[in-house]
Amino acid sequence: MTACLTIAGFDPTGKAGILADVETFRALGVQPSAVITASTAQNDKRVISIHPLPPNLITQQFTALEKPAAIKIGMLGNAAIVRKVAALLKRVRKAPVVLDPVLRASSGRALLEPKAIPTLIKHLFPIATVITPNRAEAEKLLGRKIRDLKQAALDLLALGPKAVIITGGSKADVLADSSGVLVIKGKRARGTMRGTGCRHSTALAVYLVKGRTIRQAARQARQYVRSCLESR
Repeated sequence: MTACLTIAGFDPTGKAGILADVETFRALGVQPSAVITASTAQNDKRVISIHPLPPNLITQQFTALEKPAAIKIGMLGNAAIVRKVAALLKRVRKAPVVLDPVLRASSGRALLEPKAIPTLIKHLFPIATVITPNRAEAEKLLGRKIRDLKQAALDLLALGPKAVIITGGSKADVLADSSGVLVIKGKRARGTMRGTGCRHSTALAVYLVKGRTIRQAARQARQYVRSCLESR
């Protein structure tokens, strides 16, 4: 069975982070493996505490695993972990990398130190096959309010990744790649749930390793999130 890796934080509720990623990998028929970057104490209402792991422990987790066919990156916590993950990814250059730039919890607590954002852009964007910020994250990454999502996606693309998907929740996703900009429409199920961004980016990694193009994978990942909402 194809093995895929998630590098992300631990959410004890299982609704987001590592546990949601592993659930998604299994649901889509790939063998999951995981490197935990931080442990959190949180629930649906608030993040109580965040404890980033030492970078050397992240290295030990990574080196203990078989080389993955695809990698999804979520919460990183701080600049030291960003740099460490970037260095580790040089060992698996051929694997597609989906970077979900997790900056804040839904409750508002920062999950990446604000001063680490430039480090994220410098070290991980050039490695990423695709980045998947939501609108709020895209604004933080660009350092401005977004008035035109298509232009914002192109501006993020200029920072180094091969493709950008600004996820739109119940609205359309906006994808930018070397072929231009694509608006990905399609109904989303009504309702909300935590961890949709985690599931979307993880599904995207799976579809890429299964041979889909970025545009095909983006459509299927959106459909997968819809199926998750409908099955609640």
